[in-house]
Amino acid sequence: MNRLFVQFYTLRDRGILTDKPITYCCNGFSRMWDITEPLWLEDNGVLSVEQKELFSKQDEIYVSLWYAYLVRYILSWADIYRRTKFIVGGPMASLLYMIKESLPANIEVSCEDLESFFDIELRPNMWRVELPNITDLQLYSYGISDSCYWGKCTFCYQETRGSKSNNEIDLDSIARSPAGTVCLAHPSLTNSQIKIFPELDFSNKKYMFYVRGDVETYDSFIKTLPKVPYPEKLIARIGIEFPSNRMYRIMKKGVTVQSQTKLINLLDEYGIRKVLFYIVGWQELVKDDMTEARKFFESLIDIENKRTLHSICKLCYQIPPRISDGQAFFYAYTNPDGEAKKLNNDYYNLVTSRKNTQINDKSMTNSEWSMRLL
Repeated sequence: MNRLFVQFYTLRDRGILTDKPITYCCNGFSRMWDITEPLWLEDNGVLSVEQKELFSKQDEIYVSLWYAYLVRYILSWADIYRRTKFIVGGPMASLLYMIKESLPANIEVSCEDLESFFDIELRPNMWRVELPNITDLQLYSYGISDSCYWGKCTFCYQETRGSKSNNEIDLDSIARSPAGTVCLAHPSLTNSQIKIFPELDFSNKKYMFYVRGDVETYDSFIKTLPKVPYPEKLIARIGIEFPSNRMYRIMKKGVTVQSQTKLINLLDEYGIRKVLFYIVGWQELVKDDMTEARKFFESLIDIENKRTLHSICKLCYQIPPRISDGQAFFYAYTNPDGEAKKLNNDYYNLVTSRKNTQINDKSMTNSEWSMRLL
């Protein structure tokens, strides 16, 4: 049987907290590539003559779906190469799985990683990745787990995929991997994973990761960071959502404004860059929440945002999936009214007044989140 493994890459003029061009490598279907080498394709869906011939010879093509817009290319290929079976996995596979009955017969959706798909047991020193080397800067993922150890936030709709979790970080494999920024892919690193930071290879790599701003995470960092040789090569991603203790209780986030602030300022003291994520669209807001949000920003020591990127999006909720005019709809955005509408607008203006703010324009204007199929 002839099999091909396809991964996309995205070229950006600038990356997270850098002004240099960067390649985002969307290696989200497999945790290692000892099965076969992947074919890297730019995320425009265009195939060369040689690649078209290669596609035509395959019985199965496995595609890593990282971004929603890539679906249109997979559907086009499935229509052209009708004798070929396309197996789609990766971070966006869980959404596509919701409309699997509406997909062409030669498209199969897998919510497992490739190692689970082929029943391959992950062992130490197995992980490796070959990158396309398009730009000097490259970002790629090292998969750890798909599950958040907290898992109680009321606003979070992240699917927990049925994959085998590589909860231990394979330091030797990462050390042998290419230069670039390694995304330690995990919804939120655990304390035991944070403690291995001093052992990471910093010779030609930076590391990006998600963490929760709870007391336990702060305690782990305050013990670990003095031992990290190059903390400035770390990029932390933290969900702020709405910084008021009342709102944190409503969303069952398990943090406080004080614990979030302590962690952020601790990271700043060590020169660690951060991406802070905010959500607008809360019907529950009251004036005291906005007062607390303003105090939160005033308490941050990185006042000029030299090391901080602020990213804001709109709150959404799940709806029964449907397909209309070549788009698949999965979520609808909230639409607060009355005093809450004004307070959300005030919060949006408060966040976006910061330097280095990233705005999800699509989620700010559309009533529903959709995946364009055609």
